[in-house]
Amino acid sequence: MEKITGGASGPRVFGLANPASRARPGFRGGVTLIEILISVCILSLGCLAAIQMKTTTIKSANMSDNITAATFLAEAEMERLKSLLYEELIAESEGGTVTTDKLNRLGQTCDDTCDPGNIFSRKVAFFPGSPTVRSCQVEITIGWNDDLGSHSFLYSGAITSLSF
Repeated sequence: MEKITGGASGPRVFGLANPASRARPGFRGGVTLIEILISVCILSLGCLAAIQMKTTTIKSANMSDNITAATFLAEAEMERLKSLLYEELIAESEGGTVTTDKLNRLGQTCDDTCDPGNIFSRKVAFFPGSPTVRSCQVEITIGWNDDLGSHSFLYSGAITSLSF
């Protein structure tokens, strides 16, 4: 039986040296498998967050493009209507009827050959005012569908014609 004695290498119990004394000079401990798995998980979460942020940014940019295109289409139609004489405006409105067009982003009439992701519907509603004032209230609704759902944009204004 061995005695427990102290020494340069520390106490010895049953013939084993103190575990703290086993470290050799210049020896570096390695990375354990659990540490590697934890670091890979943290890195993966960071990458997934970056990918999600990129996807959200792309969807927001597409939505912004569609709102800009809808604004352009509505303003172009309003300017066209403002250029009409009052009699032409009333004749086009047919007493408040609604006209519907399918348009692409450039305002060109669209048929079945258009890209379905770039089709806007335009509805123009007329609400004629008093003939003595020669005014007409116009509501232009631009609608579209995208991967976020159905959207619509309402543009409203009054047209007053000074021509007789």
